[in-house]
Amino acid sequence: MVRLFCLLSLITQASIAATITVNVDRNPIHINESVECVFEAKGRLQGKPDFKPLYADFDIINQTASTQMTIINGQQSRSQTWTLTLMAKKTGNLIIPAISFGQDHSTAQILTVLAASQSTDGQKEDVFIEVEATPTNPYVQSQIHYTVRVFYAISLNQLNLSEPRLSSGEMIIKQLGEDSQYETKRHGKRFGVFERQYALFPQHSGKVTIAPLISEVQIIEGRGFRAKSRLQRIRSKSIALNVKAIPSSFTGNTWLPAKNISLQETWSEKTSQFKVGKAITRTLTLFGEGLMVGQLPEFSLSHDPKIKQYADQPTLEEQDNKQGVLSLREEKIALMPSEAGEYTLPEIKIPWWNTQTDRLEMATLPARQITVLPATIDPNAMPLAPLIIQNTSSPIQNQPMASKTHNIWMWISLLLAIAWIVTLIAWWYHQRPRPIPKEKPISDHAAFKKIKQACHHAQPIDTKEAILNWAKIHWQDSAPNNLGDIAQRCGAQVSIELQTLNQILYSPHTEKQWEGKALWHAFKTYHVQQTRMPKKTGKSELAPMVLT
Repeated sequence: MVRLFCLLSLITQASIAATITVNVDRNPIHINESVECVFEAKGRLQGKPDFKPLYADFDIINQTASTQMTIINGQQSRSQTWTLTLMAKKTGNLIIPAISFGQDHSTAQILTVLAASQSTDGQKEDVFIEVEATPTNPYVQSQIHYTVRVFYAISLNQLNLSEPRLSSGEMIIKQLGEDSQYETKRHGKRFGVFERQYALFPQHSGKVTIAPLISEVQIIEGRGFRAKSRLQRIRSKSIALNVKAIPSSFTGNTWLPAKNISLQETWSEKTSQFKVGKAITRTLTLFGEGLMVGQLPEFSLSHDPKIKQYADQPTLEEQDNKQGVLSLREEKIALMPSEAGEYTLPEIKIPWWNTQTDRLEMATLPARQITVLPATIDPNAMPLAPLIIQNTSSPIQNQPMASKTHNIWMWISLLLAIAWIVTLIAWWYHQRPRPIPKEKPISDHAAFKKIKQACHHAQPIDTKEAILNWAKIHWQDSAPNNLGDIAQRCGAQVSIELQTLNQILYSPHTEKQWEGKALWHAFKTYHVQQTRMPKKTGKSELAPMVLT
Protein backbone atom coordinates (compact mmCIF):
# COMPACT_ATOMS: atom_id res chain seq x y z
CA MET A 1 0.00 0.00 0.00
CA VAL A 2 2.84 2.41 0.89
CA ARG A 3 4.59 1.71 -2.41
CA LEU A 4 1.37 2.31 -4.31
CA PHE A 5 0.88 5.69 -2.54
CA CYS A 6 4.44 6.81 -3.37
CA LEU A 7 3.99 5.80 -7.00
CA LEU A 8 0.73 7.73 -7.24
CA SER A 9 2.42 10.80 -5.64
CA LEU A 10 5.24 10.72 -8.20
CA ILE A 11 2.79 10.39 -11.06
CA THR A 12 0.72 13.33 -9.69
CA GLN A 13 3.81 15.56 -9.29
CA ALA A 14 4.96 14.71 -12.80
CA SER A 15 1.56 15.56 -14.18
CA ILE A 16 1.56 19.04 -12.57
CA ALA A 17 5.26 19.90 -13.20
CA ALA A 18 5.64 23.11 -15.22
CA THR A 19 6.97 23.14 -18.77
CA ILE A 20 9.19 26.17 -19.51
CA THR A 21 10.08 27.26 -23.05
CA VAL A 22 12.47 30.01 -24.18
CA ASN A 23 12.23 32.01 -27.42
CA VAL A 24 14.00 35.09 -28.86
CA ASP A 25 12.44 37.35 -31.47
CA ARG A 26 15.62 37.51 -33.64
CA ASN A 27 18.71 35.38 -34.01
CA PRO A 28 21.35 36.49 -34.98
CA ILE A 29 21.47 40.15 -33.91
CA HIS A 30 24.07 42.95 -34.12
CA ILE A 31 25.88 44.34 -31.13
CA ASN A 32 24.12 47.40 -29.63
CA GLU A 33 20.74 45.99 -30.75
CA SER A 34 18.21 44.71 -28.26
CA VAL A 35 16.52 41.32 -28.42
CA GLU A 36 13.33 40.15 -26.75
CA CYS A 37 13.67 36.93 -24.80
CA VAL A 38 10.38 35.28 -23.76
CA PHE A 39 10.14 32.67 -20.96
CA GLU A 40 6.76 30.88 -20.98
CA ALA A 41 5.77 28.46 -18.22
CA LYS A 42 2.73 26.16 -18.48
CA GLY A 43 1.60 24.45 -15.31
CA ARG A 44 2.15 25.31 -11.66
CA LEU A 45 5.61 26.66 -10.86
CA GLN A 46 7.37 25.89 -7.59
CA GLY A 47 9.08 29.29 -7.30
CA LYS A 48 9.87 32.64 -8.86
CA PRO A 49 12.45 33.01 -11.67
CA ASP A 50 16.04 33.98 -10.90
CA PHE A 51 17.43 35.97 -13.86
CA LYS A 52 20.79 36.83 -12.25
CA PRO A 53 22.79 34.43 -14.50
CA LEU A 54 21.87 36.62 -17.50
CA TYR A 55 23.97 39.53 -16.21
CA ALA A 56 27.19 37.74 -17.15
CA ASP A 57 26.73 38.49 -20.89
CA PHE A 58 23.64 40.73 -21.09
CA ASP A 59 22.09 43.94 -19.76
CA ILE A 60 18.42 43.60 -18.84
CA ILE A 61 16.86 46.77 -20.26
CA ASN A 62 13.24 45.99 -19.45
CA GLN A 63 11.20 43.21 -17.88
CA THR A 64 7.44 42.48 -17.87
CA ALA A 65 5.36 39.54 -16.60
CA SER A 66 1.83 38.30 -17.32
CA THR A 67 -0.41 35.40 -16.23
CA GLN A 68 -3.21 33.78 -18.24
CA MET A 69 -5.77 31.21 -17.03
CA THR A 70 -8.26 29.35 -19.29
CA ILE A 71 -11.03 26.81 -18.61
CA ILE A 72 -12.03 24.45 -21.43
CA ASN A 73 -14.62 21.69 -20.80
CA GLY A 74 -14.13 22.14 -17.07
CA GLN A 75 -10.36 21.73 -17.35
CA GLN A 76 -8.31 24.64 -16.01
CA SER A 77 -4.96 25.57 -17.56
CA ARG A 78 -2.48 28.22 -16.42
CA SER A 79 0.40 29.90 -18.24
CA GLN A 80 2.86 32.58 -17.13
CA THR A 81 5.06 34.67 -19.40
CA TRP A 82 8.16 36.78 -18.66
CA THR A 83 9.35 39.07 -21.48
CA LEU A 84 12.88 40.46 -21.10
CA THR A 85 14.55 43.05 -23.32
CA LEU A 86 18.23 42.12 -23.44
CA MET A 87 21.28 43.98 -24.75
CA ALA A 88 24.41 41.88 -25.41
CA LYS A 89 27.67 43.05 -23.81
CA LYS A 90 29.94 41.49 -26.45
CA THR A 91 29.93 39.73 -29.83
CA GLY A 92 30.06 35.98 -30.46
CA ASN A 93 27.91 32.96 -29.69
CA LEU A 94 26.46 33.88 -26.30
CA ILE A 95 24.53 31.45 -24.13
CA ILE A 96 21.21 32.39 -22.61
CA PRO A 97 21.65 30.19 -19.53
CA ALA A 98 19.10 27.88 -17.95
CA ILE A 99 17.00 29.90 -15.51
CA SER A 100 15.69 28.33 -12.30
CA PHE A 101 12.02 28.73 -11.33
CA GLY A 102 12.23 27.15 -7.90
CA GLN A 103 12.69 23.43 -8.62
CA ASP A 104 11.88 23.93 -12.31
CA HIS A 105 14.42 25.08 -14.93
CA SER A 106 14.30 26.46 -18.45
CA THR A 107 16.55 25.18 -21.23
CA ALA A 108 19.67 27.04 -22.39
CA GLN A 109 19.72 28.82 -25.73
CA ILE A 110 22.53 30.08 -28.01
CA LEU A 111 22.28 33.65 -29.36
CA THR A 112 24.65 34.82 -32.11
CA VAL A 113 25.75 38.45 -31.75
CA LEU A 114 27.43 40.03 -34.80
CA ALA A 115 29.69 43.08 -34.92
CA ALA A 116 28.13 46.41 -35.86
CA SER A 117 28.18 47.33 -39.54
CA GLN A 118 31.20 49.47 -40.45
CA SER A 119 30.00 52.92 -41.57
CA THR A 120 32.07 55.99 -40.85
CA ASP A 121 29.88 58.70 -42.31
CA GLY A 122 26.45 57.45 -41.30
CA GLN A 123 25.07 57.35 -44.85
CA LYS A 124 24.48 53.57 -44.69
CA GLU A 125 22.85 53.69 -41.25
CA ASP A 126 19.20 54.35 -40.52
CA VAL A 127 20.06 55.86 -37.13
CA PHE A 128 23.37 57.35 -35.96
CA ILE A 129 24.72 60.05 -33.66
CA GLU A 130 27.08 62.99 -34.24
CA VAL A 131 28.81 65.27 -31.70
CA GLU A 132 30.96 68.39 -31.98
CA ALA A 133 32.78 70.57 -29.44
CA THR A 134 33.97 74.18 -29.84
CA PRO A 135 36.71 74.96 -29.02
CA THR A 136 38.82 71.82 -28.59
CA ASN A 137 41.69 73.75 -26.97
CA PRO A 138 39.82 75.75 -24.29
CA TYR A 139 41.23 77.47 -21.22
CA VAL A 140 40.59 75.90 -17.84
CA GLN A 141 37.14 76.89 -16.43
CA SER A 142 36.12 78.40 -19.78
CA GLN A 143 33.01 77.41 -21.74
CA ILE A 144 32.97 74.59 -24.35
CA HIS A 145 29.95 74.52 -26.66
CA TYR A 146 29.03 70.82 -27.07
CA THR A 147 26.32 69.81 -29.59
CA VAL A 148 24.68 66.37 -29.94
CA ARG A 149 22.62 65.34 -32.98
CA VAL A 150 20.78 62.03 -33.42
CA PHE A 151 19.87 61.27 -37.08
CA TYR A 152 17.09 58.77 -37.83
CA ALA A 153 15.47 57.64 -41.09
CA ILE A 154 13.06 55.18 -39.41
CA SER A 155 10.22 55.46 -36.90
CA LEU A 156 11.36 55.94 -33.30
CA ASN A 157 9.19 55.44 -30.25
CA GLN A 158 11.69 56.54 -27.61
CA LEU A 159 15.15 58.14 -27.41
CA ASN A 160 17.41 58.37 -24.35
CA LEU A 161 20.76 60.18 -24.16
CA SER A 162 23.53 59.86 -21.60
CA GLU A 163 25.20 63.02 -20.27
CA PRO A 164 28.65 64.10 -21.47
CA ARG A 165 31.57 63.13 -19.25
CA LEU A 166 35.35 63.50 -19.29
CA SER A 167 37.73 60.58 -19.32
CA SER A 168 39.42 62.13 -16.27
CA GLY A 169 39.12 65.25 -14.11
CA GLU A 170 36.19 67.41 -13.05
CA MET A 171 33.74 69.12 -15.41
CA ILE A 172 30.62 71.25 -14.81
CA ILE A 173 27.78 70.51 -17.26
CA LYS A 174 24.83 72.76 -18.13
CA GLN A 175 22.19 71.96 -20.75
CA LEU A 176 21.47 74.94 -23.01
CA GLY A 177 17.86 75.73 -23.81
CA GLU A 178 15.26 73.24 -25.01
CA ASP A 179 15.86 70.26 -27.30
CA SER A 180 15.04 70.88 -30.98
CA GLN A 181 13.85 68.60 -33.81
CA TYR A 182 13.99 69.20 -37.55
CA GLU A 183 14.60 67.42 -40.87
CA THR A 184 17.63 67.37 -43.16
CA LYS A 185 19.17 65.42 -46.03
CA ARG A 186 22.42 63.46 -45.99
CA HIS A 187 23.74 61.88 -49.21
CA GLY A 188 20.30 62.20 -50.79
CA LYS A 189 18.56 60.49 -47.85
CA ARG A 190 16.03 62.30 -45.64
CA PHE A 191 16.62 62.17 -41.87
CA GLY A 192 14.85 63.47 -38.83
CA VAL A 193 17.25 65.14 -36.39
CA PHE A 194 17.08 65.41 -32.60
CA GLU A 195 19.49 68.08 -31.29
CA ARG A 196 20.65 68.92 -27.78
CA GLN A 197 23.30 71.46 -26.72
CA TYR A 198 25.47 71.74 -23.60
CA ALA A 199 27.92 74.16 -22.01
CA LEU A 200 30.89 72.31 -20.49
CA PHE A 201 33.38 73.89 -18.06
CA PRO A 202 36.54 71.76 -17.48
CA GLN A 203 38.05 72.37 -14.04
CA HIS A 204 41.59 71.06 -14.65
CA SER A 205 44.17 71.75 -17.35
CA GLY A 206 45.80 69.06 -19.49
CA LYS A 207 44.87 66.61 -22.23
CA VAL A 208 41.49 64.96 -21.62
CA THR A 209 38.79 63.27 -23.70
CA ILE A 210 35.04 63.74 -23.83
CA ALA A 211 33.90 60.12 -23.67
CA PRO A 212 31.58 58.72 -26.37
CA LEU A 213 27.96 59.65 -25.81
CA ILE A 214 25.54 56.69 -25.65
CA SER A 215 21.99 56.89 -26.96
CA GLU A 216 19.31 54.21 -26.63
CA VAL A 217 16.55 54.39 -29.25
CA GLN A 218 13.42 52.29 -29.47
CA ILE A 219 12.79 51.43 -33.13
CA ILE A 220 9.32 50.55 -34.39
CA GLU A 221 9.18 47.76 -36.98
CA GLY A 222 6.04 46.84 -38.93
CA ARG A 223 2.65 48.51 -38.93
CA GLY A 224 -0.69 48.15 -37.18
CA PHE A 225 -1.18 45.25 -34.79
CA ARG A 226 1.91 43.56 -36.29
CA ALA A 227 4.14 46.46 -35.21
CA LYS A 228 6.96 45.54 -32.86
CA SER A 229 9.65 47.59 -31.20
CA ARG A 230 13.28 46.87 -30.51
CA LEU A 231 15.91 48.77 -28.61
CA GLN A 232 19.16 49.84 -30.26
CA ARG A 233 22.17 51.39 -28.58
CA ILE A 234 24.31 53.81 -30.61
CA ARG A 235 27.55 55.57 -29.68
CA SER A 236 29.15 58.80 -30.76
CA LYS A 237 32.84 59.36 -31.36
CA SER A 238 35.04 60.66 -28.57
CA ILE A 239 36.52 64.17 -28.73
CA ALA A 240 40.05 64.97 -27.54
CA LEU A 241 40.58 68.25 -25.67
CA ASN A 242 43.74 70.14 -24.81
CA VAL A 243 42.70 72.26 -21.81
CA LYS A 244 45.12 75.18 -21.40
CA ALA A 245 46.25 76.48 -18.01
CA ILE A 246 45.94 80.13 -16.91
CA PRO A 247 48.35 82.18 -19.07
CA SER A 248 51.27 83.81 -17.27
CA SER A 249 50.33 87.18 -18.78
CA PHE A 250 47.05 87.27 -16.82
CA THR A 251 47.48 89.83 -14.01
CA GLY A 252 44.15 89.62 -12.21
CA ASN A 253 43.48 88.00 -8.84
CA THR A 254 40.42 86.16 -10.16
CA TRP A 255 40.61 84.06 -13.33
CA LEU A 256 37.77 85.11 -15.68
CA PRO A 257 37.82 83.43 -19.13
CA ALA A 258 34.81 84.71 -21.10
CA LYS A 259 33.50 85.73 -24.49
CA ASN A 260 32.61 89.17 -23.15
CA ILE A 261 32.45 91.02 -19.82
CA SER A 262 30.99 94.50 -19.25
CA LEU A 263 30.70 96.71 -16.16
CA GLN A 264 28.03 99.39 -15.67
CA GLU A 265 26.84 101.74 -12.93
CA THR A 266 23.65 103.70 -12.21
CA TRP A 267 22.72 106.19 -9.47
CA SER A 268 19.48 106.78 -7.60
CA GLU A 269 19.86 110.52 -8.36
CA LYS A 270 21.32 112.18 -11.44
CA THR A 271 23.67 114.61 -9.68
CA SER A 272 27.32 114.87 -8.72
CA GLN A 273 26.50 116.93 -5.62
CA PHE A 274 25.79 115.18 -2.34
CA LYS A 275 24.69 116.52 1.04
CA VAL A 276 26.03 115.58 4.44
CA GLY A 277 23.83 113.00 6.13
CA LYS A 278 21.81 112.16 2.99
CA ALA A 279 22.28 108.71 1.43
CA ILE A 280 22.48 108.08 -2.30
CA THR A 281 22.49 104.60 -3.88
CA ARG A 282 25.10 103.45 -6.40
CA THR A 283 24.26 100.30 -8.39
CA LEU A 284 27.11 98.30 -9.97
CA THR A 285 26.26 95.62 -12.56
CA LEU A 286 28.68 93.05 -13.99
CA PHE A 287 27.63 91.09 -17.11
CA GLY A 288 29.42 87.91 -18.22
CA GLU A 289 28.99 85.93 -21.46
CA GLY A 290 30.34 82.39 -21.40
CA LEU A 291 30.61 82.39 -17.59
CA MET A 292 28.46 80.92 -14.82
CA VAL A 293 27.15 83.31 -12.19
CA GLY A 294 29.34 81.67 -9.56
CA GLN A 295 32.44 82.75 -11.47
CA LEU A 296 31.63 86.48 -11.30
CA PRO A 297 33.66 88.15 -8.52
CA GLU A 298 32.49 90.40 -5.74
CA PHE A 299 33.28 94.11 -6.10
CA SER A 300 36.30 95.18 -4.06
CA LEU A 301 35.78 98.90 -3.42
CA SER A 302 38.14 101.33 -1.69
CA HIS A 303 36.71 104.59 -0.38
CA ASP A 304 37.36 107.63 1.79
CA PRO A 305 36.50 106.98 5.47
CA LYS A 306 34.42 110.18 5.45
CA ILE A 307 31.98 108.48 3.05
CA LYS A 308 30.41 105.45 4.68
CA GLN A 309 29.34 102.58 2.38
CA TYR A 310 26.58 100.08 3.14
CA ALA A 311 26.23 97.21 0.64
CA ASP A 312 22.96 95.34 0.10
CA GLN A 313 22.70 91.61 -0.70
CA PRO A 314 23.80 91.06 -4.33
CA THR A 315 21.34 90.08 -7.06
CA LEU A 316 22.58 87.06 -9.04
CA GLU A 317 21.01 85.84 -12.28
CA GLU A 318 21.97 83.15 -14.77
CA GLN A 319 20.37 82.47 -18.15
CA ASP A 320 21.26 80.36 -21.15
CA ASN A 321 20.55 80.28 -24.85
CA LYS A 322 21.85 78.34 -27.84
CA GLN A 323 25.08 80.37 -27.77
CA GLY A 324 25.94 79.62 -24.15
CA VAL A 325 25.58 80.83 -20.56
CA LEU A 326 24.87 84.46 -19.61
CA SER A 327 25.31 85.71 -16.04
CA LEU A 328 24.71 88.91 -14.08
CA ARG A 329 25.85 90.20 -10.69
CA GLU A 330 24.26 93.40 -9.34
CA GLU A 331 25.24 95.14 -6.09
CA LYS A 332 23.58 98.20 -4.54
CA ILE A 333 25.79 100.34 -2.28
CA ALA A 334 24.40 103.20 -0.16
CA LEU A 335 26.89 106.10 0.20
CA MET A 336 26.53 108.38 3.25
CA PRO A 337 28.90 111.41 3.45
CA SER A 338 29.70 112.64 6.96
CA GLU A 339 31.65 115.82 6.06
CA ALA A 340 31.41 118.44 3.34
CA GLY A 341 34.15 118.64 0.72
CA GLU A 342 35.44 117.35 -2.61
CA TYR A 343 35.93 113.58 -2.95
CA THR A 344 37.00 111.09 -5.61
CA LEU A 345 35.43 107.66 -6.01
CA PRO A 346 38.34 105.57 -7.36
CA GLU A 347 38.38 103.77 -10.70
CA ILE A 348 37.09 100.17 -10.76
CA LYS A 349 39.01 97.64 -12.89
CA ILE A 350 38.19 93.96 -13.40
CA PRO A 351 40.76 92.04 -15.50
CA TRP A 352 39.38 89.21 -17.67
CA TRP A 353 40.64 86.97 -20.47
CA ASN A 354 38.93 87.27 -23.86
CA THR A 355 38.62 83.71 -25.18
CA GLN A 356 37.71 85.01 -28.65
CA THR A 357 40.82 87.17 -29.15
CA ASP A 358 43.03 85.21 -26.68
CA ARG A 359 44.25 88.27 -24.81
CA LEU A 360 43.88 90.17 -21.53
CA GLU A 361 41.19 92.84 -21.36
CA MET A 362 39.86 95.16 -18.67
CA ALA A 363 36.28 95.98 -17.65
CA THR A 364 36.54 99.53 -16.30
CA LEU A 365 34.49 102.23 -14.60
CA PRO A 366 36.36 105.59 -14.55
CA ALA A 367 37.00 107.55 -11.36
CA ARG A 368 34.15 109.87 -10.35
CA GLN A 369 34.45 113.32 -8.71
CA ILE A 370 31.70 114.25 -6.26
CA THR A 371 30.97 117.36 -4.20
CA VAL A 372 29.47 117.05 -0.72
CA LEU A 373 27.55 120.12 0.48
CA PRO A 374 26.81 120.94 4.13
CA ALA A 375 23.51 119.78 5.53
CA THR A 376 20.69 122.32 5.23
CA ILE A 377 18.02 122.90 7.86
CA ASP A 378 14.47 123.69 6.81
CA PRO A 379 13.45 126.83 8.68
CA ASN A 380 9.79 125.86 8.37
CA ALA A 381 10.52 122.83 10.53
CA MET A 382 11.88 124.99 13.41
CA PRO A 383 9.42 126.25 16.08
CA LEU A 384 9.65 130.06 16.51
CA ALA A 385 9.27 132.04 19.72
CA PRO A 386 6.13 134.24 19.70
CA LEU A 387 6.42 137.99 19.25
CA ILE A 388 6.16 139.91 22.57
CA ILE A 389 3.93 143.04 22.38
CA GLN A 390 3.89 145.62 25.18
CA ASN A 391 1.30 148.45 25.32
CA THR A 392 3.31 151.53 26.44
CA SER A 393 0.32 153.86 26.19
CA SER A 394 -1.63 152.16 28.99
CA PRO A 395 -2.66 154.21 32.06
CA ILE A 396 -0.36 154.21 35.09
CA GLN A 397 -2.81 152.15 37.12
CA ASN A 398 -2.62 149.32 34.54
CA GLN A 399 1.23 148.99 34.61
CA PRO A 400 1.36 146.28 37.32
CA MET A 401 -0.93 144.06 35.22
CA ALA A 402 1.17 144.75 32.08
CA SER A 403 4.35 143.88 33.98
CA LYS A 404 2.81 140.59 35.09
CA THR A 405 1.74 139.82 31.50
CA HIS A 406 5.24 140.64 30.25
CA ASN A 407 6.76 138.16 32.69
CA ILE A 408 4.38 135.40 31.61
CA TRP A 409 5.26 135.89 27.94
CA MET A 410 8.96 135.96 28.79
CA TRP A 411 8.73 132.54 30.48
CA ILE A 412 6.66 131.12 27.63
CA SER A 413 9.27 132.39 25.13
CA LEU A 414 12.07 130.83 27.16
CA LEU A 415 10.30 127.46 27.30
CA LEU A 416 9.62 127.52 23.57
CA ALA A 417 13.26 128.40 22.88
CA ILE A 418 14.40 125.44 24.99
CA ALA A 419 11.94 123.18 23.17
CA TRP A 420 13.27 124.42 19.83
CA ILE A 421 16.89 123.65 20.90
CA VAL A 422 15.89 120.14 22.08
CA THR A 423 14.09 119.53 18.77
CA LEU A 424 17.18 120.67 16.85
CA ILE A 425 19.46 118.39 18.87
CA ALA A 426 17.09 115.40 18.35
CA TRP A 427 16.93 116.10 14.61
CA TRP A 428 20.75 116.22 14.37
CA TYR A 429 21.09 113.03 16.41
CA HIS A 430 18.77 111.04 14.11
CA GLN A 431 20.32 112.44 10.91
CA ARG A 432 23.96 111.78 11.78
CA PRO A 433 25.55 108.58 10.33
CA ARG A 434 25.50 105.80 12.84
CA PRO A 435 28.56 103.58 13.20
CA ILE A 436 28.10 99.91 12.49
CA PRO A 437 28.44 97.99 15.78
CA LYS A 438 31.51 95.82 15.79
CA GLU A 439 31.17 92.21 16.69
CA LYS A 440 33.20 90.91 19.55
CA PRO A 441 36.27 89.18 18.08
CA ILE A 442 36.45 85.41 18.44
CA SER A 443 39.37 83.02 18.23
CA ASP A 444 40.46 81.11 15.12
CA HIS A 445 39.47 77.86 16.82
CA ALA A 446 35.97 79.10 17.70
CA ALA A 447 35.42 80.42 14.16
CA PHE A 448 36.57 77.08 12.68
CA LYS A 449 34.16 75.27 15.01
CA LYS A 450 31.27 77.34 13.60
CA ILE A 451 32.14 76.03 10.11
CA LYS A 452 31.82 72.49 11.45
CA GLN A 453 28.43 73.19 13.02
CA ALA A 454 27.03 74.83 9.88
CA CYS A 455 28.30 71.98 7.65
CA HIS A 456 26.91 69.25 9.92
CA HIS A 457 23.51 70.95 9.98
CA ALA A 458 23.62 71.27 6.14
CA GLN A 459 22.95 75.04 6.20
CA PRO A 460 24.55 76.61 3.06
CA ILE A 461 24.04 80.29 3.99
CA ASP A 462 25.31 79.83 7.56
CA THR A 463 28.27 77.85 6.20
CA LYS A 464 29.25 80.69 3.83
CA GLU A 465 29.10 83.27 6.64
CA ALA A 466 31.09 81.03 8.99
CA ILE A 467 33.82 80.48 6.36
CA LEU A 468 34.13 84.22 5.64
CA ASN A 469 34.31 85.05 9.36
CA TRP A 470 36.97 82.40 9.94
CA ALA A 471 39.02 83.68 6.99
CA LYS A 472 39.08 87.24 8.40
CA ILE A 473 40.54 85.88 11.63
CA HIS A 474 42.85 83.34 10.00
CA TRP A 475 44.40 85.82 7.54
CA GLN A 476 44.25 89.10 9.49
CA ASP A 477 47.00 90.81 7.48
CA SER A 478 45.45 90.00 4.09
CA ALA A 479 41.89 88.86 4.68
CA PRO A 480 40.15 87.44 1.57
CA ASN A 481 37.08 89.23 0.23
CA ASN A 482 35.11 86.24 -1.05
CA LEU A 483 34.90 82.45 -1.17
CA GLY A 484 36.93 82.37 -4.39
CA ASP A 485 39.94 83.90 -2.63
CA ILE A 486 39.56 81.38 0.19
CA ALA A 487 39.40 78.48 -2.28
CA GLN A 488 42.57 79.74 -3.97
CA ARG A 489 44.44 79.59 -0.66
CA CYS A 490 43.08 76.25 0.60
CA GLY A 491 43.86 73.91 -2.33
CA ALA A 492 42.00 71.88 -4.94
CA GLN A 493 39.77 69.75 -2.68
CA VAL A 494 38.38 72.74 -0.78
CA SER A 495 37.95 74.57 -4.12
CA ILE A 496 35.80 71.75 -5.56
CA GLU A 497 33.57 71.62 -2.49
CA LEU A 498 33.19 75.42 -2.43
CA GLN A 499 32.06 75.29 -6.08
CA THR A 500 29.33 72.83 -5.04
CA LEU A 501 28.30 75.14 -2.19
CA ASN A 502 28.22 78.08 -4.60
CA GLN A 503 25.88 76.24 -7.00
CA ILE A 504 23.52 75.47 -4.12
CA LEU A 505 23.53 79.12 -2.98
CA TYR A 506 23.05 80.91 -6.29
CA SER A 507 22.04 78.57 -9.14
CA PRO A 508 18.37 79.27 -10.02
CA HIS A 509 17.64 75.75 -11.19
CA THR A 510 19.31 73.78 -8.40
CA GLU A 511 16.91 71.53 -6.52
CA LYS A 512 19.16 68.93 -4.95
CA GLN A 513 19.77 68.78 -1.21
CA TRP A 514 23.22 69.88 -0.05
CA GLU A 515 25.29 67.75 2.31
CA GLY A 516 27.99 69.67 4.14
CA LYS A 517 30.06 66.71 5.38
CA ALA A 518 32.33 66.65 2.31
CA LEU A 519 33.10 70.38 2.65
CA TRP A 520 33.87 69.99 6.36
CA HIS A 521 36.16 67.03 5.65
CA ALA A 522 38.05 69.09 3.04
CA PHE A 523 38.49 72.02 5.44
CA LYS A 524 39.53 69.71 8.27
CA THR A 525 42.18 68.07 6.05
CA TYR A 526 43.49 71.49 5.04
CA HIS A 527 43.62 72.61 8.69
CA VAL A 528 45.58 69.50 9.74
CA GLN A 529 48.05 70.00 6.89
CA GLN A 530 48.57 73.66 7.87
CA THR A 531 49.42 72.70 11.45
CA ARG A 532 52.05 70.20 10.25
CA MET A 533 53.88 72.28 7.65
CA PRO A 534 54.78 75.95 7.09
CA LYS A 535 52.52 78.07 4.95
CA LYS A 536 53.40 78.37 1.25
CA THR A 537 53.06 81.45 -0.86
CA GLY A 538 52.77 81.86 -4.59
CA LYS A 539 50.17 81.26 -7.25
CA SER A 540 49.10 77.71 -8.07
CA GLU A 541 48.78 76.51 -11.64
CA LEU A 542 44.97 76.34 -11.42
CA ALA A 543 43.14 79.18 -9.81
CA PRO A 544 39.81 77.87 -8.51
CA MET A 545 36.55 79.30 -9.71
CA VAL A 546 35.53 82.53 -8.04
CA LEU A 547 32.67 81.85 -5.65
CA THR A 548 30.26 84.15 -3.98
